[in-house]
Amino acid sequence: PDQVVAVLLKERKSTVASVEVSEEINSRLKCYQRNLQSELPDQNLYDISVGLAVGAKHLVPPELLRQALQAKELIVVPHGPLHLVPWASLSFNNKRLFEYCPIGVLPNLSCILNLGADFSTRSKVALIGSPDYGELSFVNRLPNAEKEIEMIKQKYSERGRIIGNVLTGANAREKGFWELANHKDAEGGILHIACHGAQR
Repeated sequence: PDQVVAVLLKERKSTVASVEVSEEINSRLKCYQRNLQSELPDQNLYDISVGLAVGAKHLVPPELLRQALQAKELIVVPHGPLHLVPWASLSFNNKRLFEYCPIGVLPNLSCILNLGADFSTRSKVALIGSPDYGELSFVNRLPNAEKEIEMIKQKYSERGRIIGNVLTGANAREKGFWELANHKDAEGGILHIACHGAQR
């Protein structure tokens, strides 16, 4: 995009601001997106703020972003090519956005059109999630995590691209994680984890 128009909705009020996106930043965004969709991606480009020097200030008006990051939680609803941007890990004032507040991304309808697209014939996936937390009564099973794992398993199983065993329930433990991470077929693959996270 040549320009990003951002709308901040906060406390029943809306604030609108825009930022110009240079040709250079557009070029870097396209490079990042091509790399994500590549059969053999360059891992050095996964961190868009380090590998390609694209920060939050290039995509969101800084004055608006400063207001937004004062919230307890920030939900980003990107449009078009901005869907693939890793919003939470973008840098801003020498910190990552997730260091200011929890960041969520809510896709809009335009990205759903891409969900039926085919993906790399080489990529393989290891699946772990929906763990049984046993005696940790204060942690509940994550709703729909098992369904999520099953849907991904079905998609990749059709092409014989599952790495190791699919680990759920009592098998979804740290030991199982390392077994998948060190599996002979794991290099260049995707490790999908469906579980709760904790900030430390």
